[in-house]
Amino acid sequence: MESKRNSKATLLSQNFRNEYLSIREHEHPSSNTEAAQPKATITPIPWGQVLILILVRLSDPIGLALIFPFIYQFVKNSGIAKTSGEIGWYVGLMLASFPLAQSFTTIYWGRLSDRIGRKPVIMYGLVGSLVTTISFGFTNDFYIALIIRTLSGLLNGNVSIIKSSLAEISDQTNRAQVFAFLPLSWNVGGIVGPLIGGLLYDPSKKIPWLFGSIYVFEKYPHLLPCLVSGMLYGFGLILGISKLEETYYPKSKKSNKKTRSKKTKKDNLESKRDKDVVERSGVSLDQLEQSSSSTSIGMANSTSNDTISSFYKSNNNGLENLDEFEESEVLLSANDDTSSVFSYSSVEEERTFSDRFSSTMLVVLITNSTMTLAHSMFDNFFAVWSASEIDLGGLEFSPNDISLALGFCGLVVFYVQLVIYPYIDRKYGTIFSYRIGLLFVLPTSLILPIVSILAKLSNETGGVGNVFARAISLDTKSADVYYIIMWIVLEFVLCLRVFGSVFSFTGINLMVTNATLNPSDLGFMNGSQQTITSIVRVIGPILVGALWQLTSNSKLMYPFDHSFVWNLIGALYLYTWIKSKKIPDTVNKPIIENM
Repeated sequence: MESKRNSKATLLSQNFRNEYLSIREHEHPSSNTEAAQPKATITPIPWGQVLILILVRLSDPIGLALIFPFIYQFVKNSGIAKTSGEIGWYVGLMLASFPLAQSFTTIYWGRLSDRIGRKPVIMYGLVGSLVTTISFGFTNDFYIALIIRTLSGLLNGNVSIIKSSLAEISDQTNRAQVFAFLPLSWNVGGIVGPLIGGLLYDPSKKIPWLFGSIYVFEKYPHLLPCLVSGMLYGFGLILGISKLEETYYPKSKKSNKKTRSKKTKKDNLESKRDKDVVERSGVSLDQLEQSSSSTSIGMANSTSNDTISSFYKSNNNGLENLDEFEESEVLLSANDDTSSVFSYSSVEEERTFSDRFSSTMLVVLITNSTMTLAHSMFDNFFAVWSASEIDLGGLEFSPNDISLALGFCGLVVFYVQLVIYPYIDRKYGTIFSYRIGLLFVLPTSLILPIVSILAKLSNETGGVGNVFARAISLDTKSADVYYIIMWIVLEFVLCLRVFGSVFSFTGINLMVTNATLNPSDLGFMNGSQQTITSIVRVIGPILVGALWQLTSNSKLMYPFDHSFVWNLIGALYLYTWIKSKKIPDTVNKPIIENM
């Protein structure tokens, strides 16, 4: 009972001081208003740690996108597929194996990082990726390669961990700029990976003077790209071990117990001191509590010349049932800051799985899933569609052509990511930037059927040759207008998609962080987001593989050909944009201040 009275004394003395400040603000409104609205300053970004995290993050999309240019050839050479439609199906299975495995362990890695720290978990992921990527280069068997890709997904949870680390070394003023590097690293990796995979594929034939006499590169034409990617993982591992600093230091139960014990002693001393002050002032605890509850009425009737002492002397009616107040009421009333509630371990332990998710977070995760599904379907369908025969509606691109198509559009990534996005986010907000990104990617899949038509027209007028041979040809009579227009339209679509994906993915990452209710849940929330992302990235390739096999065997015309798949992707983007309108503007600022 005495502890309750002490807690109430602390609350009432705090309210006494707050009410005094409120009266002072009433007396001097102009000065206090200016003080309450200081000019916001942008916190300097810790560039050293940010760049290390981004370089570590960069190795993941490189390894993931590395196989895009040659996966069609890999499946075809493995002999597991008999028709072009079956090739598309097995390509889908291979590309789905990594995110499927990742979906089972991402939350585990996120929660492990909440217990032991971010750095060791990041290092585990790099080691797993290093071993599995090099192992993939030494097999031509489809099922062995499938197992290796599955292991790679199980051992890597770095995406969500790096998000948590970036959130912990940034704040509200610079988090948009810091998080802009996440899709930047993804897009750069999505460009560098295909370039490595396409240009270094089958080096014994492309560079015979250097690799022609080495049997292992002739037997495993995709080995060299995997070795180069493995070197990048090794570089990231060395950089992380030597330079990366820990951003989260979880406290053990023992240290937490000591901290709570010290805090309890401190609170008791402060409560005793406040009680002594109350007793020396000649005002009883009951009178002070009654005066505290009637402050709003007194403020309305008081003038600017009323003093705080005369105000409280006029409100000396006591409460007889002071002990009816519960300690939880004191806790919730003591501070309006939501995060203060979670500083109490008893409240933290009572929180359930569902308590961690607000309604805003649920809407954000739903739009994240549909948007990621559309992006996943686009990436996987492009890998199959661009390499397939023209008669099947594809482009019949070589690994070189695929890598160049994906690499050229990367020239616009840096400017959009580092200059345009931070400016738009600061001026219009995160939710606005997210919706703009969706509007940019919406028409991209709807235009690509036109590219198929142009490729077919080019083939009928002389055939689609190598892009380098076309570029160096000076004979205007042999210039293929359809082929040139096809490349212009293709690069326009891919550049537009890069622009939109920068805005949409940066926005969704910021919204997940901003909608997190508790700092201790940040790793868990980013892990949950990555789990959802991994699941839909499993659905994407499998759905694309099934649709490719169906449309490849179909003799029907539009809309039952490959254009149907592109239109389906566009419909997903449209649905995501409509759903995003339900996200409240509160995600523009983090719920947790001073994270």
